[in-house]
Amino acid sequence: MNRHRFDRCQYLSGDPARRSFCDRPVRPGSAYCPDHHRLCHPPPGSGAYRRVLREFREAGRFTALSPWPPTGAAAGDGRGEEP
Repeated sequence: MNRHRFDRCQYLSGDPARRSFCDRPVRPGSAYCPDHHRLCHPPPGSGAYRRVLREFREAGRFTALSPWPPTGAAAGDGRGEEP
């Protein structure tokens, strides 16, 4: 079993079922190394940001930005998703 280290990159690499992480040193203030931080946090308004939003929409991951705090029947579960 891999011990969880918060000073190492938390980006899952390879087979997610194996839970293997990148494990490179993290960027200060991030859970990821500099390369994976750039991959996971593209600058708002950039082409990469728009591509990520488009891919999430096409995958059905979300249809619009959800308001915070969540409302509705599922608000109590912390995810803000409607049943």
